[in-house]
Amino acid sequence: MDEKACRWADELYHVLWAYRTTPCISTRESPFNLFFETEAVIPVDVGVSSPRVINFNEQFNGDGLRANLDLLEKAREESRIRVAPYKQKVSNYHDLKIRPREFRAGDLVLRKATMSQSKKVGKLSPTWEGLYRVKEDAILSNSLIALSP
Repeated sequence: MDEKACRWADELYHVLWAYRTTPCISTRESPFNLFFETEAVIPVDVGVSSPRVINFNEQFNGDGLRANLDLLEKAREESRIRVAPYKQKVSNYHDLKIRPREFRAGDLVLRKATMSQSKKVGKLSPTWEGLYRVKEDAILSNSLIALSP
């Protein structure tokens, strides 16, 4: 087995750290910052003499962290406000790609089998069932239409 493939568990910590400390597109905040209301000091900054490490004062740090905790809910609310238009843009982009389909009364259609099954039967089970006849004219985008067997 390849040596790199065996070390994925060792690299997982670094990948998770990078994910948690990188700002998201939608919130413009890192998950770490939204949870703790403080920016994370990356391990490289600790090893190298960065301004953040040089100017660290433990007493002021505790006071700053308490002040940040008071502002945490405000930062989370601002993040929620920024997410709303982002979600709307994503939704609009998705909706552009959906083509509505017209069904006329009497057309024969298939129905997704998962609609009538309460649980997954297995991977070899059929995905579609039917033939069903459409009862009335309908334009389908993401909604269901009336069918009769």
